[in-house]
Amino acid sequence: EQESQTWHYMRDEVFEAFRYFFESHIAPSPSMQEVKQLTHEASACLSRGDQAVAQKLLEQASQRGCRYAPTWMLRAELAAQQNHFKEALDCFRQGLKLDPDDKPLVLRFCKLLLKLGQKSIAKDLATMAVRKNRLDPEFSALLLNLSSG
Repeated sequence: EQESQTWHYMRDEVFEAFRYFFESHIAPSPSMQEVKQLTHEASACLSRGDQAVAQKLLEQASQRGCRYAPTWMLRAELAAQQNHFKEALDCFRQGLKLDPDDKPLVLRFCKLLLKLGQKSIAKDLATMAVRKNRLDPEFSALLLNLSSG
């Protein structure tokens, strides 16, 4: 029984990962293309310090059934800038569910975890990233930094 439940969970996770990759990279739907465009525009707004417009754009992306990890990363960063840390953590987690290999998302999530004093969680996340990306110098440096201090 337990093995059957584990198989179903793993099958669902693999399916979701494949669907994300397909929708994001192979055959993006019009709504996915819109989400990417809105995310790009929101990123530009955040770069200029225009949080209000960025928030509206990210809300629009979310209303389109956002399945794009960078959108969740930007939502997390915006929430953190507004000191809404629980929301920021939730958004980072959602982004990781969609794409656990998104390097900027993992690095920024670890940075926020450190800021919030959650070093052990950041270390666990960095350890998983290094296991998946052994040759990546940024992940290795992050893990080394977390392990030394």
